[in-house]
Amino acid sequence: MRLAPLVLAVLAIGTQAQTTVTGRVTDASTGEGLPAATVQVPATSRGTITNREGAFELALPAGADSLVVSFVGYTPARLAAPASGRLDVALAPAVATLGEAVVTGGNPADAIMRRVIERKARWRAGLETWRAEVYSRETVRAAGEVVAVIEAQTLAHWDRARGLREVVQGVNRTGNLDAVPLDAFSAADQALNLYDDEVAFGGYDLMGPTSPRALAFYRFEVVGRRALGDQLVYDLSFAPRNALQPGFAGTLAVLADADAMIAVSARSSGAVQFPLVNQFDLTFDQQFSSFGLALDGEAVWLPADFRMNGEGKAGTPLLQLPDIGFAVASRFTDYEVNVAVPDSLYERERTVVDSTSVARALSVAGVVPLSAEEERALADVDSTVSLAEAFRPTGPLARFFPVTITVAGEGSGRAAPTGLRLSYKPAAWYNRVEGVRIGAEGTARLGRQRASVDLGYLTGPARLAASGQVVGRVSEGTFVGATAHHDVLRLAPAWPDRLTNSLTALAGDDYYDYVDRAGGSVWAGWWGQQAPYLAVSGWLRLDEYDPAAVTTTFSLAGDLDRPTVSAVPDGVIRAGAQVRVGAMPDALRASVTGQRAVSAWAEVGRRHDGIPVVWGGYARAGAELRWAAPTLLRRRLLPPTLHLVLAAGASRGDLPVTQASGLDGAHAGVAPFGTLRAREGQSLVREYALVAWEHDFRSVPFELLGWRGASPRGVSLLVHGAHAWASAADGAVGVEPSVVHHEVGASLGLGYTVPLRVDVTYRLTDDPGVVVGVGLTRLF
Repeated sequence: MRLAPLVLAVLAIGTQAQTTVTGRVTDASTGEGLPAATVQVPATSRGTITNREGAFELALPAGADSLVVSFVGYTPARLAAPASGRLDVALAPAVATLGEAVVTGGNPADAIMRRVIERKARWRAGLETWRAEVYSRETVRAAGEVVAVIEAQTLAHWDRARGLREVVQGVNRTGNLDAVPLDAFSAADQALNLYDDEVAFGGYDLMGPTSPRALAFYRFEVVGRRALGDQLVYDLSFAPRNALQPGFAGTLAVLADADAMIAVSARSSGAVQFPLVNQFDLTFDQQFSSFGLALDGEAVWLPADFRMNGEGKAGTPLLQLPDIGFAVASRFTDYEVNVAVPDSLYERERTVVDSTSVARALSVAGVVPLSAEEERALADVDSTVSLAEAFRPTGPLARFFPVTITVAGEGSGRAAPTGLRLSYKPAAWYNRVEGVRIGAEGTARLGRQRASVDLGYLTGPARLAASGQVVGRVSEGTFVGATAHHDVLRLAPAWPDRLTNSLTALAGDDYYDYVDRAGGSVWAGWWGQQAPYLAVSGWLRLDEYDPAAVTTTFSLAGDLDRPTVSAVPDGVIRAGAQVRVGAMPDALRASVTGQRAVSAWAEVGRRHDGIPVVWGGYARAGAELRWAAPTLLRRRLLPPTLHLVLAAGASRGDLPVTQASGLDGAHAGVAPFGTLRAREGQSLVREYALVAWEHDFRSVPFELLGWRGASPRGVSLLVHGAHAWASAADGAVGVEPSVVHHEVGASLGLGYTVPLRVDVTYRLTDDPGVVVGVGLTRLF
């Protein structure tokens, strides 16, 4: 019985004969094609737009006997639907001889836009949902050649509270995209709605020209009048009042009697910049129509089309990318408003596939015709034309930047890998205790379970070092594990990783203190799978310690003579827990990215001389906050931002030096954010407080001086400071008993070509003076 409705529906579709009309719309006086002219079935939302040559293609529903062809500034034409399927239309330019709309007081353009904004608020208030057939095509070029074409046709559903969902009904693409899942293609999601208050694009939130705040953000001017039939259309120019603010700049058309924006032609303003993109041209064009739809007597103005074209050059002298070009053309048709949206759509992915229809050829109901170049690409471009190859970078640094093309939706919902998988990688480093450590790390994975081992030979003490770990998944996000180790421990490991410290040790500066360690631990943890990435873990550890002797003093710059820690306990047994919200990467990576994360930990333990524990006891706790807050020009992709680190820790009782915290300073003239740039080396401390701040003005100071190229090059100006109070851990060698440190400074980021910054820091206390160092350019 369930098959009967489906069979009847298919039969009904088959009996609704449709005539496909093709043709061209031209300027009657010049014969040139009119791009984006509207071809509409009267009293319906069925229609299309012409392509760049003025060509169109439209399927007429059964019973349609006429078409209306219109273009702002031309006299609309109403014509009988042709029996042959061909219709060429020449529109005559119209002269706006209509009377002026009444505008009183102030800037006439502001008065016009104020009415548009007020009218929009009325009809938007009643719009809860809409549904439409949407066609979209994206064409991608590399070095001027078309390397990919994607056509998608979807049934789009929009809900005010729940957003957009699409059902893919047809896809046509070049052969190099055949492996991409169909649910990766969308149509409505490719189109912006420039009638929105906020328009999200490329990481920016750009204010729309009809936002309630648009009159304060944009400068509007009346630049002309045109006719659309017997109605008056105002042409207005608009651009951000502040040249440093990203937004749109261009012209828009307002239908005077309806107080409605009916067309926009704009570019991104000069403040819309992207890292490494040195030159680009980005344009947006969109038309709106009421399609005869109204709510409570108010006409509803919805996107009829969307066109975006972009061309750009990206790279640095050391890394160049082929010229990038893309074009998007979308058309919306057959709108319905305030209709029921299936709840099931919001229980699945953003884009789903209608498998019963997606295999069919694209309908021509609202298709924008292909250009000759796009038709050739669809016929000729196959799987051998790799997008990674088309956009392969060149230059001295190209080998370090492999191209990865990722398509949204690809790989979603994949099951966990099954079967035994083995992997290994070499691991080597150098320091004054281990000498040259040569070894390898091996990992075995079976589903969600993992075991790893790290083996190495230490040339200094001439012995083996080993550590191992097993991790098991108990449930979604919950893991347990155990470790065992007999190796050399770095005390308070911080920002210089083993490789970085190896290089500086060879240059004469070993950052860390070391002890020999043998022992193990058990732990359990839960990690959230969604932002803000809450993580909770707890552990129980037992370790035996011995002093670590200096085994080598070799360096390329002379002897290494730094001592190791002397007051080493025989052993420590301890238990602790940690809570973390947000990603908390190592200090070196955090110095080039903005972070918003907080963590707190606590631990209790006792010294022991064998089992059972016989004496001593301590407790310690700490917390750290890393925060980044935009301060100025917040609409920019990379706005000026204040970065902040607040950290503190304290201990009570008999704290072993192996459990001390580290107060980190510069190392070999390098100091990432969150360390003391004007203080060299690390101090082992038992109590500490740290405030580190940095305001990154980005390229704004240079743009104010007229250098607009500073933004894509990543050149930046920063001011910074750090303040620390600490008391030294008992038994730490060569560390003053207390620390009070204050510093301020400024930095110049050299940009992406040379991703370094020069730091000039003035130490206010403990031997005041100026220190010059380097760091990494902040990227995000």
